[in-house]
Amino acid sequence: MLNHITLSIVIPTYNRAEFLRTLLHSIAQDMLPWPHDLELIISDNASTDTTAEVVAHFCEAGVPIHYRINETNIGGDANISGCFNLANGKYLWVIGDDEVMYRGTVTEVLKLCRSEDFGLLHLTSAVFGIGDQAKVISSQYPTQVAPRILTGYEMFRRANVFLTFISANVVNRHAVLATQKRFDPGAERGSHLSQMKWIFTAVFATKRHLLIDSPAFGALGGNTSGYKLIEVFGINLGQLTHKYCSQSIPRARAIMARAAMSRVLAGELWSAHKVAKHGAPEKKMNQFNSEDLLATSRIAFGRDWFYLLLFRPLFSKRTLVVDSAWFLIRVFNRINRSVNYRLL
Repeated sequence: MLNHITLSIVIPTYNRAEFLRTLLHSIAQDMLPWPHDLELIISDNASTDTTAEVVAHFCEAGVPIHYRINETNIGGDANISGCFNLANGKYLWVIGDDEVMYRGTVTEVLKLCRSEDFGLLHLTSAVFGIGDQAKVISSQYPTQVAPRILTGYEMFRRANVFLTFISANVVNRHAVLATQKRFDPGAERGSHLSQMKWIFTAVFATKRHLLIDSPAFGALGGNTSGYKLIEVFGINLGQLTHKYCSQSIPRARAIMARAAMSRVLAGELWSAHKVAKHGAPEKKMNQFNSEDLLATSRIAFGRDWFYLLLFRPLFSKRTLVVDSAWFLIRVFNRINRSVNYRLL
């Protein structure tokens, strides 16, 4: 039966029992009776909370979960990279344990996996806050939105830094495995972006990809931690982009760097600036591991024009400079989005 699995959903988790409960409910809400070609796996990184009880509850309710528990905590990066080899399906969807699926999303994704042949399906999400889970679960998959068909270059330019968002990507696992005799999904462990090897490989392994550009699931905001923000999204992501993408897209590293600065890092720095103005300096950045933000950003982005003109001013101690830079970045993002990110 495993040879006939169309889609494998794999959830890496650690001590987030209540988040996991909500995610599993959102997946199972319209999937019973369970489809024969859908596989659900949980990779538990040696949780010490009630994760096992949550999984047992859903199994008793008829959800066929393959539950794997690591003997010890092997780290988030290793747990995520291990998800690739746990899967048996043609397509692999690794979902973070704090996401919430819209009603109908899993059904529609499974339909696409059955009927289409693609390298990567990229889903759009909407950010929600603690306490809004019930509202997210009741949201509907955008059935009125047809998937956009993109080439690998178009997918890279359109999704750019959000290719790192593992829950947003359904990957053709078979196409990835066909690129190398001994594909090692854990080759980039330690980067906090170990999934990028198979995501980038999928982008260039086939010529046809799908994009759903209306929100299809909810992503919990402000719940990311355990790494150095600019080291990961500046240095590490730049190196991985160059390694896996530059042969097909010579400007890939520069495109990704500007996307990371404009679409992710600027917002985090601006939020930290707002918190500091209200008398709690560095509180917002405490969710990430400590680093010299300015020094690391110089190493990551060097003389890039976006860094010099728009991003670096966010480190200023002058409120007017920071406010002006943030305003210009927001204008840049709005224009860039309207022209399919051709400004990157």
